[in-house]
Parts: sequence; structure tokens; C-alpha cells
Amino acid sequence: YRRSYISHIRSIILKYIEGGTIYLSDIEIDNLVIHIAIALKRCQSQHYMKELHTEQSELIIKKEYTIAKQILGDLEKELKFSFPEEEVLYVTMHLLSTAVTTRDRYENVEELLGKDIYAFMQHILFKVAEERNLIFYYDEELLFGFGIHLKTLLNRLKYKLNTRNPLLAEVKKNYPYAFEVAVLVGDIIGEYMGESIPESEIGYIAIHFGGAMSRLQEQNQKKRCLLVCATGQGSAQLLKYKILSQFRDKLEIVGITGYYQLKVEDLYKEKIDCIISTIHIPSGLPVPVIKVNSIFDDKEIKSIGQRLFTHVNNSVQPYIKEDLIFLNHSASTKEDVIQFLCEKAAEKHYVQENFYASVMERENTSPTAVGNSVAIPHPMQLLSEETFLMFCTLEKAVDWGDKKVQVIILFSVKRSNNEDLQRLYDFLYDIMSSQTTIEKLTQTEVIEDFQEILLSF
Repeated sequence: YRRSYISHIRSIILKYIEGGTIYLSDIEIDNLVIHIAIALKRCQSQHYMKELHTEQSELIIKKEYTIAKQILGDLEKELKFSFPEEEVLYVTMHLLSTAVTTRDRYENVEELLGKDIYAFMQHILFKVAEERNLIFYYDEELLFGFGIHLKTLLNRLKYKLNTRNPLLAEVKKNYPYAFEVAVLVGDIIGEYMGESIPESEIGYIAIHFGGAMSRLQEQNQKKRCLLVCATGQGSAQLLKYKILSQFRDKLEIVGITGYYQLKVEDLYKEKIDCIISTIHIPSGLPVPVIKVNSIFDDKEIKSIGQRLFTHVNNSVQPYIKEDLIFLNHSASTKEDVIQFLCEKAAEKHYVQENFYASVMERENTSPTAVGNSVAIPHPMQLLSEETFLMFCTLEKAVDWGDKKVQVIILFSVKRSNNEDLQRLYDFLYDIMSSQTTIEKLTQTEVIEDFQEILLSF
């Protein structure tokens, strides 16, 4: 069709959705325009839509059916041509699988989604909380945004309609932990629908949960600090205000105590992230200790900033072990590499027999190649008794889904330890994002040098 007529189809669509009760993104409008143009060409050539695998009575009561009827009705009047009812129903299905209902017409999420979908979404959020210790029940933006997306996603699966995701590669590379949460969500939805969820859909789910995780991190970003001071309450309060004047947005001082009142159980109970002390405290506490002078000058400010708010991977350092690094390994397929690493992990008693199967289950859901010649295979669930990282470079890159991979980082996180999981993903993201680092790792032949590169961030 001429470009002018494509524009005309678009204007008819906009006529019926602008200011209405549904919303389509620009990409979704373009897809609908193309669909209607193809349907028109097909019908004019007498190639009609085959019988649909859904009940007609189920569709004609939807508001999307009325909108589809109006759009195609305008075209029929202009072209003196009648669309078969199957075409109207197919456009209805297209709208049901992409269009979202405008939220401002509803008082709450349950009214917007309907009781069944709302209950299913709550089940999903419960499983995410149970499996990943991420609490999203009160994130209204996620409840509305993901809820609306879930409603259209279930329709796409029901009517066997596929959707393209141009952001998939970027999401997998830049938001690996959010994508992992989305894999879990996709698994729950797939079980509910009795079919596997396409990777493109998992990518869209990751966008919603990535936003929610960022909001959650903002809420929890203040580090909880205990102040230990030996010179009395007056000077301790002065030091407290000096510290907060510099770090009020990043630090919460939850209490002031003396050294002899300091108890390890209180650190756990109060969820203390760090201690700032004017006196020397022997090592052995489960949190970092930063010694400062009561004067608290620029040097002290810099010390706190470097210790607490500069990204340091010291917390990952214990997992970078010589006996879990394998350089210039020879393998022809990703399965070879994964099996090799899983066997090594089993030899060292890190994993059970079902570990390889779980890693491959995760690969089959969505390949773990993230670009930059890196893959991060890992099990579908948290399986191991302790957290570990394994590194492997290859003599030659192997195919990994639609990418080439030469650096493999296999990891597993201790059961019920989502703090380790988030920390590992932050660390892995830093590695994956640095082309220079990847080149150094692939060229390194000495394990000690390999370790030094990993810890040099």
C-alpha cells in the first residue's frame, strides 16, 4: 500500500482510541496498522482468515470488539468492501493482547484487573517474596504497571499471539538480576497457562520488575550505622551531626554506644551495616568498622565515603578462588562447558547430582549469554549449600544461543541468601560491561593474574 494509505489507516485507529478507555503505545499502533493493511490485502485477494481457536461469544462482549468493529467499519465504507466476521474477531484479539485499560477510571488495582487476575498477580508476588526475598506488595506502580501487562500477556498466550521485544538483548545485559526475577515470574505464569513463556515476554516482565527493584533499592539505600564514642554523649552528639551534615541522604545513625556496651547480637538485631568509631575496635565484628577522629575533618569525610559508598567488591573476594578458575579450556559446545564446570563443582562437593539438570533448565528457558563474549550459567533455583563462583575462559569462542562466548562465569547462591545473589549480579554486571576487562581475562594464562584483574575494579 502507498504510504499515504497506511497513514490513513493510522488516523482511523487513532480516531477510536484517542481519549478512549484503552491505550496503545506507538509500536503497538504501528503493529495494528500493519496487521489491518495485511488483512485488507489478504481479503481483497480472497485469502480469508481461518476459523479462530476461541469462542466468538467470548469476544463480542468485549469493548475491544466494538472498537475493532468501528475501525474496520470506517474502512468498509470507504472501500465499499466487507470484512468477514473472523477478521473483526482477529483485530479484537490483537487489541486484547496489546491495548491496556487506562487506570485513571478505576479506584484500585483489583477493580482494574478483575478479581481472578488480581489474585493471580498476588500469588506471583508472594512467590517472588518467598523465592527472592523481594517484597513488592506495596509498590503501587508495579501493581498497576505489571498488573496491566499481565492482563494483556495472558490474552496473548490465550490467543497464541507472539510479540517482538526490541529491548531483549539490552535488558539481559544491563539488568541481569531483574531478568532472573522475570524468569521466575515467567515460570509461574507458564505453569498457570500450561505452556512455556517466550523469552521476549520475559524481557518485558523484567522491565517492570527492574523498575520496582530500583524503587526498592532507593527506599533501602541508607546504610544503618552505629556510632561508638569514648568521650561522652556531648561530643558524640556533635560528631553525629557532623557526619549527618555530609551523609544525611546515605547514612542513618541508629544509635550511640560505648565500646564496652557493644554486643554482636545487637548488630544483627538492629541490622547494622557499619560502625563508625573514635576508638580502635579489634577485628572480628561482622560489619565494617571505620575509625575516625572526633574532629571529623575532610580526610575523615573522604575515608567514610570511600569505605561505604564507593563500589568495592571486597564482599565478593572470598568467592574468587584459585581452584575454581579454569583458563584456556577446550570445548566445542556450551553443553560441554557447562558439564565440565558442573563436574568440577561436584568433585569439590559444592553441588548435588541435580545441579547440571537445573542449569540446563535455566538455559532452555533463556540462554544466559549476555553479550561481550560472556555467559553466566546458573541453576533455575537456589540449590547449593554455599555460594560459589566458577570462571572459565575458552581457547575458542563457542555458540551460546545467538551469541559467541569465550568467558563463562558459572555461579550458584546458597539457599535463602538473596543478599549474595544481588551482590553477585552487581559484580558480574561490572565485569560484563567492561570490554577491556573481558579482553584481559581471555588473554590471561596465569590464574593469579586472572584473580588480580577480577579484584581490580
